[in-house]
Amino acid sequence: MWINHFQSRNPEHFTVDVIVQSPNPYFIFQKEQGHFVTSVFYKLSVIDKKSDFQVFHQTWTVDTEEYYYEDTRDPNKFVKSIKSLELPKGAYLFSLMIIDNDSKHEWKKSQDVELNEINTISGIQPMIRIEGEYRFSSDKIDMDVDTLYLKMQTPLLQENIKSNIKYIVKDMGTEIKADSVQVVPDELGFVIIPVPVDKEWMGILEFETSIGDEHSSIDIGFVNTSLDRYFQDVEMLINVMSTILPYKDYKVLKKMPPLDQKAFLYNYWKEQDPTPDTEENELLTEFYIRVEYSNIHFGVLSPGWKSDRGMVYIQFGKPESVEVQPRNNEGRTFEIWSYPSNMKFIFMDDGFGDYRLYRQIN
Repeated sequence: MWINHFQSRNPEHFTVDVIVQSPNPYFIFQKEQGHFVTSVFYKLSVIDKKSDFQVFHQTWTVDTEEYYYEDTRDPNKFVKSIKSLELPKGAYLFSLMIIDNDSKHEWKKSQDVELNEINTISGIQPMIRIEGEYRFSSDKIDMDVDTLYLKMQTPLLQENIKSNIKYIVKDMGTEIKADSVQVVPDELGFVIIPVPVDKEWMGILEFETSIGDEHSSIDIGFVNTSLDRYFQDVEMLINVMSTILPYKDYKVLKKMPPLDQKAFLYNYWKEQDPTPDTEENELLTEFYIRVEYSNIHFGVLSPGWKSDRGMVYIQFGKPESVEVQPRNNEGRTFEIWSYPSNMKFIFMDDGFGDYRLYRQIN
């Protein structure tokens, strides 16, 4: 749930945009006449935290269609909804319920929001232009977009007078692009800053705008090929590489400057791609599937990929069989993982639900 607010035409109120984007795989898509459709129900409530009264409540339904089954399972495609409302200055609790009308699965989101007068620069709302209209783009951008537009409200600027606004693009803290543009604010102080998109951009980039000493910034992710989608959290990817890289290579990676780390990872996985002529990097996809499985099933006091079972699962995949031996005289439970190569891993419960590697049999 993305919430941004701007000064409205009523000086006593703010326009609040509530933007929801949920990955397609969360929902059930039904096939209908050559395409796939999902129906999602939303219920939004807003509580004034000072009075504890509900000041806004609304429900609505959004139908979304995709033309290819693969897109219904793509975590980088979203069911989107935007709701705008007007509220006076104050502190609020926004509560949103999302329900898949087919599966009846539901998700709840809540967020505290402070609505204060915008004296400098508002938050940035990323936009793209489709058929001459500006539309919210979400914080992930497909690389078929040539220009990203940054929408802001700037009460500092005078209406209809051309002004200079600077922007900087940073990749892992390193400046990779900087420019300034001349824009004319409308009667409410809104400006839209065009930023040409570099096709080499990948992962999460920081966009910072400034007028004089006033700044505003936003993080936006870029996805070009299937490889890029895994660079939305480079720090996590670096850490997980400890499970597959030789220790000396991992030490070198950890000591690299941030941008060099990103380049190393990109080149490493590109070289590992078993089908370089296709968009999908099957090996990296399988790697991430194993990481996610480990995090879901083996995490106890730390992420699952850090556990002994997680590291084995990431390196060797799903075992052919898992034998659970009941508690011994010391009250310990064992798991024995067997692989087709006759390799076995024996894990022992540490007493807190985490299984430590007890023995490996080759």
